[in-house]
Amino acid sequence: SKRMVKEFELDPMVDIWLFADFSVRSLVEDAALKRLGDSAFLQASSQTILPSTEEYVVVLAASLARYFVELERALGFTAYIPHHEIYQPERGHRQLTRILETLATARSTSERSLQEMLALEAQVLARGTTLVLMTSSLDVNWIQEAQTLVRRGIRLLCVFVDPATFDPNLDSTEIRGTMQLAKIPYIHIRKGDNLTNALSQRPIV
Repeated sequence: SKRMVKEFELDPMVDIWLFADFSVRSLVEDAALKRLGDSAFLQASSQTILPSTEEYVVVLAASLARYFVELERALGFTAYIPHHEIYQPERGHRQLTRILETLATARSTSERSLQEMLALEAQVLARGTTLVLMTSSLDVNWIQEAQTLVRRGIRLLCVFVDPATFDPNLDSTEIRGTMQLAKIPYIHIRKGDNLTNALSQRPIV
């Protein structure tokens, strides 16, 4: 896993924040999963990730949390699941345990948009912080908020779980183009990807 996010050169002294987007507006599930409802959770083996953007965000956030803790980085975490959870940056496995426990019960039920969430979180992020944002949002409005953070000296990497790969009626062309125009580097995650491999690819800039 040491290869993960290898292209995103990180200053070892800088705090890293993980922000997992569990807004109800970002949630996209495969049609087959909707039909199964909650019973799908019981049938899924630990080897398979359910075809739901929520599940992908959980697995990605857990993988990245583990990765940064093993690198002995100071790691902060925030999410609305739907109540606001926030853990100030800390090193070590206690922080990892806390994050994993939170992710275990996280559900995409927050009524706040990603744009609102980024605006609300802005004050906790110190200049020079690296923010890793995991989202499946197609709403281009959050990008303006993200650019405000970047102008304040925050480094942003988006781990984009592409909802169009979960639902063929959706189109992610606009949001991906807008991220590139806004110079927000992102890692493109598709349904069915091997997530460890996907996280070690070079971000699209």
